[in-house]
Amino acid sequence: MNDLLISAQDALKIQSIDLRGTQVSLREDFEPATLGAHDYVTQEFHGVSQVKEAVFTNDNSDTVHEYRFNHTSGIRAIAQGDQEAAMDDDYQPFVVIVVTFEAKYIATQELSEDEVAAFSENNVSFHVRPYWREYVQSTCARIGLNPLLEIPIHRSDQRGG
Repeated sequence: MNDLLISAQDALKIQSIDLRGTQVSLREDFEPATLGAHDYVTQEFHGVSQVKEAVFTNDNSDTVHEYRFNHTSGIRAIAQGDQEAAMDDDYQPFVVIVVTFEAKYIATQELSEDEVAAFSENNVSFHVRPYWREYVQSTCARIGLNPLLEIPIHRSDQRGG
């Protein structure tokens, strides 16, 4: 791991993961209970879309830096073999689930832009992933989607100690 990431990890303490927005859509002619009868693949994306910083003084008169990372994740199920057609803006997947979570952290020191960027790229997704997985599973159950769309295990690009 690089020094910027380690410095950010040491400084930031997670406070909460909060739901900020969501979108769920089904193709008009799609019956969720029939997904298992279709040959389908899933496509997923995720990443930090916005970072906000605020500075305040706590009850002990200490300066606190709050960092809020908006992290957006999405998954969709498309027909097997439609990967190229699915790139068209008019393509209608079987189902689309998109959600934005806000991950809040505090630090007693200000982080550099490079530290914030390193943390955004390597840690926020890791913290949000369990909330994303639960959201997808519960949403699939609520819309009658069987089998549930699977969210793979998060794998970090960072190697080493």
